[in-house]
Amino acid sequence: MRVFAPALLLSLVGCPTASGPMVVEQELLTEAPAASLFTEYSGRVLLRNEAPAGFSVVAGALPSGLVMDEAGRITGTPDWLGTFEATVRAEPADGPDLEGTLVIAVAPGAIEVAPGFPREPKLAPGDTVLLGDLWVRIAGGGEPGMDRRLFEPGLYIPGPDGVFDGGGGDDVRVGDLSLDGEAFLGLGQWNPSNGEAEDDPPTLEDGALVAGEQAGERSLSFSAEGYPAQPVTLAVVPPDWCPLGDHPGGGPNPGVCE
Repeated sequence: MRVFAPALLLSLVGCPTASGPMVVEQELLTEAPAASLFTEYSGRVLLRNEAPAGFSVVAGALPSGLVMDEAGRITGTPDWLGTFEATVRAEPADGPDLEGTLVIAVAPGAIEVAPGFPREPKLAPGDTVLLGDLWVRIAGGGEPGMDRRLFEPGLYIPGPDGVFDGGGGDDVRVGDLSLDGEAFLGLGQWNPSNGEAEDDPPTLEDGALVAGEQAGERSLSFSAEGYPAQPVTLAVVPPDWCPLGDHPGGGPNPGVCE
């Protein structure tokens, strides 16, 4: 983007004409190249003819991982996908301040990117992992804040082990997705612990999974256009079940709250 501001330029020979001094326009150049995820980046904003000035970001933000110095040089390694917009101010050594809009898009580049969502198992006392994926309690009971699970899908790249597992393990989250058409979370098979398949299965309400009164496991499928679907298994735990102890009825994670 180019922003102009008037500046005075006197004739190098003789005096100003009767019509007054000649006016030229200073120009702020904010065009910057696109960036690739986790790839070293270099860009710059400057004034026309590289006139001396100090530069700063006064609104918006650069992509995560990038910074701009006072000379207008933009460097770093972007670590989040998306298109980012910032307002840049130039304070010339001679002349009025200028502002312009800087837009930088961060694309995946050569790195594999796939959809998924954080698989954050709840922890039992003593930091014992209850389940490998997720588990929830029914709405209206149990431990506060654990009656619903809001799915927050995102874009991931494989972590140090090189294996992509949809947000589990050591995958690194690098972007956002939503369940409004960009991504889809489908409910699959329901396996209650009592063997009655029609017995109050968990449902998906406005992106939050709400369990019924019966414990069990439900399969889900997370998908987004252009990416393979990711299977998920969710264990559902009623509010009167606890991580410790033995439950006579069995279930995905036996235990009784006293």
